[in-house]
Amino acid sequence: MLAFKNISETFLLYTCVKADPIVALVRRMAALLSQEGREEEARHLYYEYAALLLVQAEAHGFAGNLFHCHLCRLFLTDMNPFSMACERGGLNESSTLYQLARQDMCALRDMLLFDVGIFSRHIGQNENLMAYVPNNASGNTYMSELGTLKDGDALAEAFKRHYAAMGAGVLSGYAMLRFEAGGLAGAAYADTARLDDIVGYAEQKRMLCDNTEAFLRDFPANNVLLVGARGTGKSSCVKALANEYFAKGLRVVELPKDKLEELPDVLAALGARGKKFLLYIDDLSFDESERQYKYLKSILEGGVVQRPNNVLFYATSNRRHIVQEKWSDKQAGYEDEELHATDTRNEKMSLSDRFGLTITFPKPSPQEYFAIVSELARREGLDVSAEFLQKQAAMWELNQKGLSGRTARQFLDHMICEINKV
Repeated sequence: MLAFKNISETFLLYTCVKADPIVALVRRMAALLSQEGREEEARHLYYEYAALLLVQAEAHGFAGNLFHCHLCRLFLTDMNPFSMACERGGLNESSTLYQLARQDMCALRDMLLFDVGIFSRHIGQNENLMAYVPNNASGNTYMSELGTLKDGDALAEAFKRHYAAMGAGVLSGYAMLRFEAGGLAGAAYADTARLDDIVGYAEQKRMLCDNTEAFLRDFPANNVLLVGARGTGKSSCVKALANEYFAKGLRVVELPKDKLEELPDVLAALGARGKKFLLYIDDLSFDESERQYKYLKSILEGGVVQRPNNVLFYATSNRRHIVQEKWSDKQAGYEDEELHATDTRNEKMSLSDRFGLTITFPKPSPQEYFAIVSELARREGLDVSAEFLQKQAAMWELNQKGLSGRTARQFLDHMICEINKV
């Protein structure tokens, strides 16, 4: 058992293994059980080990040998020179880096061969951590399959393919991300909607898909401004793109408007990665006193800091011209006004002009609103007459927030609640 300690300390690239608390517990249990009279200490460690593995299993849908799944997830999500090179597609298999990675994979193989079942058998516990069935199976058996590979070369190739297809670190598990504290963080409870879930706006969705697919295929593509009335599905469409194109390497990174000063750092971080990113800015608008728009305008066109080829800006706004304008901007001659009023107007309008593609989401007509309601009711299996549904939807719209897809969705949620009360 002492051999496990030696194995777990040999990693050069995957140093995450050395710092992992579950691996540390296995190392300590192996050491204790190799000594006389230390079984009770090992038993206490086993409870901690099992509890941590169970949390991981239910969080990630592990099945089978939980320790194997945990080890493979450590490797799949680690960011190191090897995984980053594979993500960017620039790995030379004759390089020293690949050989070092192969050595780490051989060490992983030895850890996978280590019989962790000896702990439960030796200590006398019955927890089934070797053939675990999760409460909520994710349907992803990839980590269990990796755990069956006992050849270093096969493991190296499997991980290489994974990093190239899905990315390294947080990119491998999240379609939507945020830029926080200088790095990318996954959005754990991101919207899972697909484009087909958004009723109507077929032409707008087609334009979005065409531009996004061109981007993914390395063809020329435009930064996109989605404008229109509130609740018409602008933000939902952008988030749906993350789910539609995740398997093709697209990630959506949300950037709040008040973080625009950090754009150079954000672009530098994204430009170094091997995936395609939509930098998503929701509800983009600026009041007269706000000047953050100058950071974005400079990067969109003409600034020293350039947008990397693997990044596009997708922004939503209720204003077509984004920056607030005043009547005084259109009138010259006042003593306290700027002399060149036309220059002021051009400055404020230039931000929206720098988005190559503007897609408009108009407010639905009453007929379109009822069509959205009817389609949502059909999808929900709501068993009510069309006449009753239309009457109730009209009353809801008058008392709420006007005609929009969002209002239709809120009405259907209300109807479902009311019907279930009966």
